[in-house]
Amino acid sequence: MGLTMRNLHLRWKSAVPDFFRAGVEVTGFRDVTIDGFNGSGPDKLMPAIWLHKGIGATVINSRATRGKLLKQEGVTGLGTEPR
Repeated sequence: MGLTMRNLHLRWKSAVPDFFRAGVEVTGFRDVTIDGFNGSGPDKLMPAIWLHKGIGATVINSRATRGKLLKQEGVTGLGTEPR
């Protein structure tokens, strides 16, 4: 059994500390599902969702309100669909 996030809405305040690298960041996972994400990274250059070093990820029905929706590194078994 993995991690499932549904209907997550993320808004940032104007001043965001530099240590934030993404809206949602998941590392070293197995079977992650993100369904219905709506938001952005901490700034327009950072991704809304950042997945790395994991197996089995699904990102569906999600959109970035600013910048790029998804960044992935070292992920096997990634499934996505456009909203």
